[in-house]
Amino acid sequence: MKKVIFIFICLFSISMFSQQNQYKWLNDFNKASVEATNQNKPILIYFTDSKNCEVCKKNEETLFNSSEFKSIANKTILMIVDRANDDVASQRLSIHYNKANAYPSFVTIDKKGKILGDTLTSFDTTSLNSYINFINSL
Repeated sequence: MKKVIFIFICLFSISMFSQQNQYKWLNDFNKASVEATNQNKPILIYFTDSKNCEVCKKNEETLFNSSEFKSIANKTILMIVDRANDDVASQRLSIHYNKANAYPSFVTIDKKGKILGDTLTSFDTTSLNSYINFINSL
């Protein structure tokens, strides 16, 4: 029974991140900070909830495949924090950086962890374009 559950969890994890595989998404803040320092790039944190968020799933299917997102993905270190993860590190990152407690949302931070700009919580075209322009200006 344990093997069946383990296989199910593995298959679920693979399918959940299949859209995101085209990018190098980190889920470890220390690794993201090191890469940000080494590459002199900001960190773009995506807060998601893989269990209870239809907008998150829509983003993973559409936004992440757009040419606009691809352009900013190359200018940032991508990090994902999944609310469905019950680990302490994810919870702390959510408390510290996702002050709006919104899922999905984007927060951009510098290599030292300082928040840059506003949190993106609205995913309409105007808000997305504004956020993309902000990241392109960094």
